[in-house]
Amino acid sequence: MGKPKNVRQAALATDSSDAQLPSLNNSTHALQRLDAILHSHSSQFDKILQAILDTKTSLESRIDAVAQDVTIRRADHRKLSGKVGETESEMAALRPSVQDLRSQMKQLATEVATLQRRAEDTEGRSRRNSVLFMGFPERIEDPSAELFLEQ
Repeated sequence: MGKPKNVRQAALATDSSDAQLPSLNNSTHALQRLDAILHSHSSQFDKILQAILDTKTSLESRIDAVAQDVTIRRADHRKLSGKVGETESEMAALRPSVQDLRSQMKQLATEVATLQRRAEDTEGRSRRNSVLFMGFPERIEDPSAELFLEQ
């Protein structure tokens, strides 16, 4: 007989009736029992192994999907970061202009208020020169307004 292929064959190949090796018989018997247990549960082990492999495949596909999503998100983040940078630089360039416009707006508001006061004053003064008295007939006044009112 050739070289044994596994421990079981090696144990079976030894002479079990040999009195010098009593522990070998026990070992052979233990190996046979272990082999029987493995064979009786092999279908269960195969099912468990298949479930593990299916789970592994599912997890790998999910990991690939997440990796693709992360890649897309990174690209989007880079684009947005660039746009934010551009916007910030544009805002920084516009700040002096905005400050100038605010200053001009304050000056114009002061000027408008001044012009409104002047317009009101001018309108009030123009009304003083054109006073109309109601209830008096026209063109009956004397050369002097005082004499006319005294009559």
